[in-house]
Amino acid sequence: MQRKILLLFTFCSICCTIGQCDVNRPINSRNPHRANFHPSSNTYPDNDHPIPIEIGNGASVIPLSSSSSSPASSQSSLTKPLNRVPFSTKLFQILSQWALQENLVFSPISLKALLSFVYTVSKGKLSQELRSILNAPLNTTRVAWNFENLLNSFENSRAIRLVMANNLYYGKQYGPLADEIEDLAHSSFGLDLNRLDFSTNYQAANVINSWVAKKTERLIQNIVTGSSFNAETKAVLINAIYFKGEWEIEFSEDDTKKQQFYKLNQQEILVDMMYAEDIFRYGHFDELKASVLELPYKGSDIRMLILLPDQRDGLRDLEQKLHQVNLHNLTEQLKREEVTVQLPKFSIEYSHNMIKPLQQMGLVSLFNEDSEMNIFKDQRMPLFVDQIQHKAFIRVNEAGTEAAASSFLKITPLSLPVRMIHFAADHPFAFVIINSNVIFFMGHVVEP
Repeated sequence: MQRKILLLFTFCSICCTIGQCDVNRPINSRNPHRANFHPSSNTYPDNDHPIPIEIGNGASVIPLSSSSSSPASSQSSLTKPLNRVPFSTKLFQILSQWALQENLVFSPISLKALLSFVYTVSKGKLSQELRSILNAPLNTTRVAWNFENLLNSFENSRAIRLVMANNLYYGKQYGPLADEIEDLAHSSFGLDLNRLDFSTNYQAANVINSWVAKKTERLIQNIVTGSSFNAETKAVLINAIYFKGEWEIEFSEDDTKKQQFYKLNQQEILVDMMYAEDIFRYGHFDELKASVLELPYKGSDIRMLILLPDQRDGLRDLEQKLHQVNLHNLTEQLKREEVTVQLPKFSIEYSHNMIKPLQQMGLVSLFNEDSEMNIFKDQRMPLFVDQIQHKAFIRVNEAGTEAAASSFLKITPLSLPVRMIHFAADHPFAFVIINSNVIFFMGHVVEP
């Protein structure tokens, strides 16, 4: 029996605020009173999430143009300064520096969702800082409206499952929430609102962990501990995103072999290397000194980009250049080519407190008494974020938990193609899961 190739990716982010909350909504829970929305390429900020930005006004980055010398080679100029750096790639640049010697994965859209909600309920210095790092407009109503439209635009199918789920737990001894916050949370961000007694901290942790495990199909568990909370905790925002997709062009389990992979220190290890030969969208970018391969998912415009440095130790240089690159523009430069693909199976679990990376990006007020957020009725003291714990898990192989590997015969034509591209990911590389508007996940693999 033939079985399907699967990529399975789960992410969960929790924001424990000593009085702050924010939210996302389940992607597959549509508002029945809203018309279906089909986002355009200039609807969202820096092309990676729902805060609207005019793409031509600062969100554009390295102009990537096809090289005339090769149909699969593209060149670009890094000399043109950027007016604004995309949130996703800037955060990736920071995290990749800290995790250079370990595998990395995180979800830009989920973090941006959390911060977008905070932006809609903030003012003063905090609002200014959020507007700057999110590339957001002054009109917060527009932010909420576009976020709702973005979530409504996703469709699940038999081959693709993408769910964003959000919950705001607030202390029983505090509140109630302001009426306008409840309306905003439900209508624009699809947020569940639940009271929780944080003074019974271990029971509170069990409630949250159970919810996260259920939403992520038990791939992420124990995201918080009882010591995370106390009687002073006002609110906790939980954001979980779950993704599972089948490759459009399948790998065969029979073709997976043990092959060498060269780590950053040039140490050689044996890994399970998948193999496929077919038509893929591909490009080589001289200024990035890297090749890019697109692996589409069945029944969707979501795809994975593999960014492979030319040199075995070139990952760091590549990642430091990516913050200048509009990844959506980059994909437009890829061309259909006959490609042999070698890609290792890999599994990554990564956890990080995002306070320091966000502070490095310029978000400071959210974590001290300068924080001005209006969440509760009769609010008399500042509400600031205690921690933003981000945990993600990804598994790419032929035998995911909900789909098994595939064995099939690949028919090879007798006449070989004039041009064959060889894409062998046998050394550290970066990856992105993306569609035409959103960057869902980013990361790198240094040791499969």
